[in-house]
Amino acid sequence: MFRRWGTMVASHPVSVILVSAVVVIGLSCGMVFIQLTTDPVELWSSPDSQARQEKDFYDQNFGPFFRTNQVILTAKGLPSYTYDSLLLGKKNFSGILSMAVLLDLLELQTRLQEIEVWSEKDGRNVTLKDVCYAP
Repeated sequence: MFRRWGTMVASHPVSVILVSAVVVIGLSCGMVFIQLTTDPVELWSSPDSQARQEKDFYDQNFGPFFRTNQVILTAKGLPSYTYDSLLLGKKNFSGILSMAVLLDLLELQTRLQEIEVWSEKDGRNVTLKDVCYAP
């Protein structure tokens, strides 16, 4: 059986390639209508679930809730350095991990944590601890 199939494919390579291409194109036509879902809420929760209904209620009444904040740091003009690890060998690190930069970042964090701002709504000073989500 396989011998006859191999002989036929070897005897008519152009026909086999053309038929294969037509089959692949025909089966791929449905890709035009594909809709990908990338929203994790849509992917992992049913629209009828209690958690989803509560989230939708919260979003409609209080606005969407975002947990992630990012700060991207660069250390311009600082040289990189190489660390020779016994297990992983030599690894190159940027200047962002130098002690001077890390101490400056610690000072920045401390200063941000100490900021107080008057809130008309609350009638008092608020700090970063008052407005940040911390479970």
